[in-house]
Amino acid sequence: HNATMAPFFRETPAVGRPLDAVVPAAIADHLDRENRESTDDEHACGTVDVDRDGETRTFDVRRSTLTDTAGDAIAFVYLFRDVTERRRREEALRRRNEELDRFAGVVSHDLRNPLNVARGFLDLARESGEPEQFDRVERAHDRMDAIIDDLLALARTEDDVDPVRVPIAEAARTAWEHVDTADATLRVTVPDGHVVVADRGRLARLFENLFRNAIEHGGSTVTVRVDAGDGRF
Repeated sequence: HNATMAPFFRETPAVGRPLDAVVPAAIADHLDRENRESTDDEHACGTVDVDRDGETRTFDVRRSTLTDTAGDAIAFVYLFRDVTERRRREEALRRRNEELDRFAGVVSHDLRNPLNVARGFLDLARESGEPEQFDRVERAHDRMDAIIDDLLALARTEDDVDPVRVPIAEAARTAWEHVDTADATLRVTVPDGHVVVADRGRLARLFENLFRNAIEHGGSTVTVRVDAGDGRF
């Protein structure tokens, strides 16, 4: 064995001793299993994880067979290659891809509220020609711009929050305007002066998503009540 594998061998003469007496059990079990399952002269034996001093190292294992002049197998040679860092990079990449998938879901979910609102008011504007409907479309587009800015900031750092004192009643009523509320009703019973410390943009998205879910699952005529007290809302 070379310097890389030397720390994993026990302090005992190796020649002539059982495999499990000189190498960790994880390695011995892995090699024993591979020997039983494969008779190939050249064989990729997969990977094995070995713990040492509180750290897990991963090795890629390949077996070669030594034969005598008659072609009979007389010994196996195992090549261990430390692939720990590669495994860690692959795991980090997998986690990052999962995070990107979740982020894409958040983007599509949060943008759906003001987008549906803008479409609804645009249809009304085409039917009535009232300038007020176009103003509402513009406000919905402004809300989408704000959401995109917030989400980009969130993508750059998970800890980028700006907590301020936000009036709950005001936040709820503003969020209601950015949701396709159909014939639903909002009932705010929170005193106007009641505040919560929160990131304003994330609190707005929270209300918008809660309102949209209530309408989707409770029906188009549902009544949504916002109340607060005892440290909750």
